[in-house]
Amino acid sequence: MLHLTLYQSYPHLNYENPLATRLPPKHRLSKSQLSLATILQNYLTTIDQPIPENAVRSANRSSDAAIRRVFNAASLRYLSAKGYSPEDVMAWAWILGAEQTYRAALRLFFWDSHPGHEPTPLFVLKLLLRRTTLDVKAFRVLLSYSRLRINQLPLGTMASAIQPGAVNMDRTSTQVLQGNPLDIARVKSLVTILLRKARELWPAALIYITRSFAHYLTHQLDSSHTTEAGKGGIDSLRASHFNACLCDLAITPRHGPFASASIQEEAQFELLKAMAAHDPVLPVNRRGYQALIAVQLCHPKTPAERVYTTQKSPSWPPWKEARLGMDTERGDEGMKSRAMQVMAQMTEAGYSRSTYEEIASILAGWDTDGSPTIQTRSLMPSTASQATRWNRSKIDSIIWSARIRATRTLREAWACFLSYQNIYPVPTQRVYQAMAEKLIYSGVIKENEPNNPYSLLPGDGFEVFPEPSSARDVLYVPTEPPSLDQLLRQMISQGVRPSESFVSLLLRTCPDPSTGLKYACDFLSRKQIKALCTVHHSQATTKTLNSMQNRLVDSFIACLCSPLPSDASRYRLSRADAFPVLMRTPLSSTGSVLVSQEQTPDEFTRFSQPRALSHAVKLLRSLKPARVSAWLPLLKALGSYRACVGERHIKRDRQWFLAWYEIIEVLQWMTETEVEAGMDGLRTLCHVFAGAVSAGIRDVNAAEEGLLLVQKAKDGNGLSYDAAATFEVFVLDGLRYLKAYFDRLVHPLPVFPAHSAANANEVAALIDKPLPGIFQVPGPDTLHAFVRALGAAEDSDGILNLLQWMSRSPTELGKRANQSLSGHRMTRRTLTAIRVFLESGGNEDLHHIGQSSACSSSDEGSDTEPTFSDAHVEEAYKLITATQGLAPWPSDEEVSEYLLWRTGPGDR
Repeated sequence: MLHLTLYQSYPHLNYENPLATRLPPKHRLSKSQLSLATILQNYLTTIDQPIPENAVRSANRSSDAAIRRVFNAASLRYLSAKGYSPEDVMAWAWILGAEQTYRAALRLFFWDSHPGHEPTPLFVLKLLLRRTTLDVKAFRVLLSYSRLRINQLPLGTMASAIQPGAVNMDRTSTQVLQGNPLDIARVKSLVTILLRKARELWPAALIYITRSFAHYLTHQLDSSHTTEAGKGGIDSLRASHFNACLCDLAITPRHGPFASASIQEEAQFELLKAMAAHDPVLPVNRRGYQALIAVQLCHPKTPAERVYTTQKSPSWPPWKEARLGMDTERGDEGMKSRAMQVMAQMTEAGYSRSTYEEIASILAGWDTDGSPTIQTRSLMPSTASQATRWNRSKIDSIIWSARIRATRTLREAWACFLSYQNIYPVPTQRVYQAMAEKLIYSGVIKENEPNNPYSLLPGDGFEVFPEPSSARDVLYVPTEPPSLDQLLRQMISQGVRPSESFVSLLLRTCPDPSTGLKYACDFLSRKQIKALCTVHHSQATTKTLNSMQNRLVDSFIACLCSPLPSDASRYRLSRADAFPVLMRTPLSSTGSVLVSQEQTPDEFTRFSQPRALSHAVKLLRSLKPARVSAWLPLLKALGSYRACVGERHIKRDRQWFLAWYEIIEVLQWMTETEVEAGMDGLRTLCHVFAGAVSAGIRDVNAAEEGLLLVQKAKDGNGLSYDAAATFEVFVLDGLRYLKAYFDRLVHPLPVFPAHSAANANEVAALIDKPLPGIFQVPGPDTLHAFVRALGAAEDSDGILNLLQWMSRSPTELGKRANQSLSGHRMTRRTLTAIRVFLESGGNEDLHHIGQSSACSSSDEGSDTEPTFSDAHVEEAYKLITATQGLAPWPSDEEVSEYLLWRTGPGDR
């Protein structure tokens, strides 16, 4: 098997383990079966192997025999019948042999863009997509290539490889179609891989993939389907694949699942429009409806649904309560959420309700008996494929866990738990987990703000709301809700073991490392603890880690990166443990750096806590996970304040500089693993840079001392960066780094690697060609952090350049802001920050604001345009007022509110 050969013989190429997924028998090839893949496999194992220097002569003598053995008569006949030659096989090996996936993707595009030979087999493309180190830049090229192959369009120049939105489906005519259409099995397999990688790397690509697949199913399936089935059979096959793709689109992305809901919805609508436009109209089956329901449950409430939620009575069940005369006139507006509307359409189509719809209905706002619940934004599986094999007790467990989640207060959730316990005396771990979530998030109880249109409402997030103020509305329960520890003790006493997802929840939300390590001791096996607490992994510990869910490993790392408690001084935290990236020590040869076999659980949690952050660094350096979710907790921890004791203490103003270079170093590690930190990394960088610049402005000596500490650490550890010699150089280098990082995320125009076969003019044209849109759309919170970083450094030109970019992309930024409940408010805050920093020159002082304008910008009664003494402020005023989505210019009231917010408690 070619995939297995690449995985075992070329570990540096980072192909996925093919043994991790079981292939059906029809996809397995026997060693004796001749195919393009086996010929390439023989070439790789026989000829294209690295040769030791001392064996060069003997290798040269045997190379001719090896070539004749690989390209024997049978292989040559087979290649010729398929339209290929030995040169093509060598080109495929050349493509797969590139160590960088991006370079391999360019090689594939370059080879197939030249006429005169058959297109490269799709298995080469699929192998590149299955690399564990596939990054967004490489995926962008492979996506463009895949869409062109699926829709039989000419590859053209390499410039189209980085423009996925530039593929024009209207060009698909009989004059431009390239070659024979691909059969549905190969296209569906390729689309499935593309959708999976898009969920991991670039959710916005889901729309492009869906359009290509919908076009293929509508216009090219007839000619690719070679069976004798009539039009009815083709339409049935077409409908089946449309519905299967609807289900694939309902699978939530790994990172930011709720933020991607609008993208998933748009992609599903592309399929629905194609199904409705087909003659005859293609029906949506039960699984397709369930996929639509799953995506609708991820959406935030509409304005009408928010109004209806505020009208619910504080008692339980939360029936609508008319408080004003106009409430009666509203009727049932907002009562039926979008998920409920899809379920109603499903019923009209003739499908009866199943367990899946019952669960979705509870989360959508209506219980199985017709009483109201709390509409809760939730993640659900795309379909209930296993529901037919569930017994009654498991079905009840899932339904009651949904009821617990669809509550507002702790007492409401506890009442549901007790009701379930009356039916089943020993609750399942699923029900315990739902109740544990309520107890965990009861620590962040939210007060409803009736006059704030952006305030959180019940069901918008995990937050638990306070009990009603009126005694008559408080729900009666026979016993008071327990604490989290009491609930866990009850669960253990009843012999219920938590699942890995439950343990992940506990580790991810633990208040400090000590609590998380206690959970690890209680609920993980000794093998799992040893594997997680060991850096130099043996074969046994590696096997244990591979058997654990990725989110469990990521949650353990997040636990290690959680802040130490307020009494952390008693742990005697050393500098090497407080700043483990800069002042790290060599990895221990024994491997067990966090816990030894002789330590008891109490000793484990007590003595391991100070080393938690340093062990997280060593664990990530050892595992090198290709998941951004594993790295983000470390970046967040490195950007926070760390306390040392006694002579080890480093003052906060100096810590900003150490934190900056630690984050830079970790980002370099992530780059080597081909993992992109994205907008989360940019926000952390901006926060730390703004803190460092502000500290340097307050006390330049503190900045110089911090940079000196960094330089000493670099000399001792040989780190990859160059520390700035002065504070001024630090500011200039930091601004350059932040801007390059932002440009890479938003406009990832790649610099093509030098290649002798590439046409220089073509590469130059590619570099000058603008991208069709934004790659990663930053949220308003990210833009605000970026403005603050630029403003702290008094970079007025940088702020103005950012505003010019925002004025060119108001639609995309508006859509991104609408994904968050407070998106509009944060957008206004960003624009206000732009005015504040431009008018004050970096000083967030009310006395400096407004001095650059000759008349008040808040004078709404005046028809005259304000005049400005500062050209930057004047240009910003024109850009904001002329751009729909950014206007109006921030008022003086907004400025005062912003400055009051900035000087409030805590460091925002």
